[in-house]
Parts: sequence; C-alpha cells; structure tokens
Amino acid sequence: SQAEDVASGVAMNESGIYVVGWTQSTLPLQTSSGGWDAFIRKYDFNGLELWTRQFGTDATDEALAVAANELGVYVVGYVDCCGAAFPGFTPGGTDAFVRKYDSNGNVLWTRQFGTPDIERATSVAISGEGIYVGGISAGELAPGRVGVRDPFLRRYDANGNVIWTRQFGARLGDVTNIAEDVYAVAAGPSGI
Repeated sequence: SQAEDVASGVAMNESGIYVVGWTQSTLPLQTSSGGWDAFIRKYDFNGLELWTRQFGTDATDEALAVAANELGVYVVGYVDCCGAAFPGFTPGGTDAFVRKYDSNGNVLWTRQFGTPDIERATSVAISGEGIYVGGISAGELAPGRVGVRDPFLRRYDANGNVIWTRQFGARLGDVTNIAEDVYAVAAGPSGI
C-alpha cells in the first residue's frame, strides 16, 4: 500500500507459503476495517501471490506470527485497546487473538482473549493436533501471575477449544515489577 506495511511472520505447508503482518492502509483488492489492519498472504512456491486477506477491528490489529500444517494455518496477534473486538467477542483491554484459516483463505474460527489489561499473542507452533500460542499478559490470564507483565503459553485443539493456559515469570527477591516477554514458541513430540 502507500502507507506503512510490516511483514512479521512466515510459515509454509504442502500447499504454499504464508506471510502475516499489518498495514496502515488498504492492500490491493482488500477492504480496511479501520485503524491498522492485520493481513495474511499466501504465495505458491514460485513466489506467485495466490490470495490475501486483510482483517481486523476498527482499532489497531497486528498479526505477529503464523504456523501452518495440513490441518490449517494459524495466525496470532493482538487487537489494541478498549472497545475493539472481532464479531462475537466482548472487548477487553488490549486482547490477543488466534485465527485459523484453511489453505484456500477461508476463516475457520477466531478466538479473541484477554483480561482488562494487556495481552498480546506473539508466537504460535503446532505439534500433532495441538496449537501452542505464546505471548505476554499484564493481567491474570491464568493463575501464576508474578510480575507486571508475564509470559503465557496457551494450548488449543484444532477446533479452537482451549485445553490449558499457563502464565509464568521470574521473581527477583521481593521485586515484582518485572516485565518479561516471549517472542517464540516451538513444539515437537517431546515437548514445548
């Protein structure tokens, strides 16, 4: 577009290559939701664009990571600030999201989640039928809150059901005003 466009993640499966990010404008043949929008774009293995999906709310929406396998393509990111939500969800503070597409660009499901504080999903990995979303939480997304901003890890099944959430962090003596971030997650047969 003619404004700022950022690519923040890439993944591939047997049908193509997927790039996610966000745009300050409207991508060709797409519609803006308002504010900054997230996007996912699929290329074939020769670099030919197959499809693009620009999506979001009327606030700032950023897609930060993507993972793909034969079951689908999973995009994670966040919806920034109060009052913005994907259809069917109640807005919180800054909320994390995970969205599943099929290889043809059809949305299969979306999950927006968070507390009244800040949550951002920054990473995603797939192992078997488990989808693992990593990110940060400034609220109590799960028992175990330690600092002002803690990492979290959340497992979904392929249908978008939450299996579990873990929130964790470090404590430095009596100091709890520590902010910690997570930027990547990997998953395999022996663990996450």
